[in-house]
Amino acid sequence: MIFNFESANSGRKSCVCCKVLKLQRFKVKLFNLRIFMRQTIIWLVLGIMILAFTRVFVGSISPFKEGNLNELIQSKEIGPEEWEKLNTEINIAIERGLIFEYLSVNAYIGAFLVSLSLFCIFTSIHLSIDKLFFKDFYVRASLFDATRRSFLFVLAINGIIYLLLYNTEIYVVLVTPLLALIVEILFTKYVKEVFVQKVRRINELSKKPSV
Repeated sequence: MIFNFESANSGRKSCVCCKVLKLQRFKVKLFNLRIFMRQTIIWLVLGIMILAFTRVFVGSISPFKEGNLNELIQSKEIGPEEWEKLNTEINIAIERGLIFEYLSVNAYIGAFLVSLSLFCIFTSIHLSIDKLFFKDFYVRASLFDATRRSFLFVLAINGIIYLLLYNTEIYVVLVTPLLALIVEILFTKYVKEVFVQKVRRINELSKKPSV
C-alpha cells in the first residue's frame, strides 16, 4: 500500500483553509451583529431620551398664545375654574380650523421634539425588522433606508395631524400617507437604482489599474 503524501498535504491545507474561512465568516457575523446592536440601541435610547425631555418640556410650558387665549376667555366669559367650557371652546376652534391662531412657538417646538423622538424610535424598529427578516446575517441593515423611511413616516404623520387640525376634508387627509408611499416607491425603483449603479461604476473604475 502506497501512501500519497501530496494528497494528504492538500487535504490538510484544504482543512486549514476551511477553518480560516469559517473563522473569517464568524468574525464578519460578530462584527455585523455588534454594529446592528449598537445602531439599534443608540437610536432607541436617543428616541426615549428625547421623548422624556419632551414630556418635561410640554408639562412646564403652555402651548397657547396668552394674548389670544385671554381674548377668547373674555369674549366667551369663561370663569377661572370653568375648564370644561374652555376645552369646549378650544374644540370648537379646532373644528373650525382656527386652532393655529392660538398656538404659540412652544407648541411647534413640542411638535418638533415629538417628531424627532418618533423618527429615532421608528429608525431603531426599522433597523431591527430589516436585519431580522429581510437581510442575510452577513449583510448589515441599511441605515439610509431606515432614516429615509422614518423621515417619510414622521412627515406623513405631521401632515395628517396638521390637516386634521386645519379641518380639512378626510379624503385630502388620506392622500398624505399615500403621497409618502408613492415617494418611497419612486425613490426605491428609480433614484436608488441609479445611485447604486453610479456607485458600482465608480468602484469598478477605481479598481482598474492606471496606465
